Amino acid sequence: MSRLEDYRHDYYDVSAGTIIGIATALFAYRRYFPGLKSEYPEVPYPGNDDGNEGYQSPGRHEDLEMGRV
Repeated sequence: MSRLEDYRHDYYDVSAGTIIGIATALFAYRRYFPGLKSEYPEVPYPGNDDGNEGYQSPGRHEDLEMGRV
């Protein structure tokens, strides 16, 4: 809001930045975690680059093979 009050940005700039920020955050979250409505949304996908294999929930292997995740 300070950017708008100081006339440094227009409402379009702030709205576009908000949309870009939300889209980037959602993309980054879904890159490493399943959807929020899944059984274990807080558990990362197995085999991330950090060396942690993560939690393998029952049926997870089959879901990954079938492309249902």
